[in-house]
Amino acid sequence: MLVLNQREEKLHLDPIEWGYGPEWWREMKRQPVINARVETAATSRMFKPLWNHGRALVMTDGWYEWKKDKHDAKVKQPYFIYHESKSPIFFAAISRHHPDDKDPPDDDGFVIVT
Repeated sequence: MLVLNQREEKLHLDPIEWGYGPEWWREMKRQPVINARVETAATSRMFKPLWNHGRALVMTDGWYEWKKDKHDAKVKQPYFIYHESKSPIFFAAISRHHPDDKDPPDDDGFVIVT
């Protein structure tokens, strides 16, 4: 996805993979995560480095929320949430990426701050 971030006093729009897992996380055979809770992102082992140096914005048309059926919990109805004017929505994000590397590290990526 395209992520808006600041480097060297300039704004950049870079393609970054959605999902993040540092090397130690992947060594435990865990999948990358896609969200970080704002209550813990600034202090957690996983997200603190991104919080301090990788703040960004992600643009989207909207997102899905899923509601369970009241008669069958296995059935879920998706609802697409978007701005009334259909203009883009911006999510806060934190990221780790190396835009100048030809082969970026496996742990480059971003998460949305929820």
